[in-house]
Amino acid sequence: MTGRIGDKLSVRMTILPRDERPRQCRHNGDVHLTVLDGLPADHESAVRVWNAANVARLLPPGGDRVARIWEKVAEPGACLVIGHLDADRDVVAMALAEPGRAEHGAGAVIPDYGHVSMVFVHPDMWGRGLGGQLLQGLHERASERGWNRTTLWTRASNGRARRLYEGQGYRRSGQETTLGSGDPILQFERQAS
Repeated sequence: MTGRIGDKLSVRMTILPRDERPRQCRHNGDVHLTVLDGLPADHESAVRVWNAANVARLLPPGGDRVARIWEKVAEPGACLVIGHLDADRDVVAMALAEPGRAEHGAGAVIPDYGHVSMVFVHPDMWGRGLGGQLLQGLHERASERGWNRTTLWTRASNGRARRLYEGQGYRRSGQETTLGSGDPILQFERQAS
């Protein structure tokens, strides 16, 4: 509790015994993300986070891309997770994985393989460790589906995303390609432990 005494700020603190202290989050000390399965009622919030993150990265999506994202979050085989802060039920993060497919995504489904196609945190929350917590929740659900291996693609220029993925056990697979814009993208792969 804080209060003003004269011109000085006084702070009264209660120190709890070590065994009674709340467990500290390892993600920037005090920000904890609750990761839940994304339900149809969460689709709008998930798409809103995706859009805000793309606009903040100066990659505003066009109408066709937005329509495709709505299709992806609604696909029955998709694994959508959302994240919100404990103190607030607003969705601040979303990730989506799909059944992995042969032939660079155009072929038959591979039973033990999932492809992470989206990982987005609202730009107001960037840099607080939420992406790692979000991916951990997604990996738990991928494991429940029997996906022992997950892959994803990211822009070669996106150092923040690459550090996030590498911190979650992803390693470069050696696959590379370019987007229609000419931006190089890299594939990363993770084996479940």
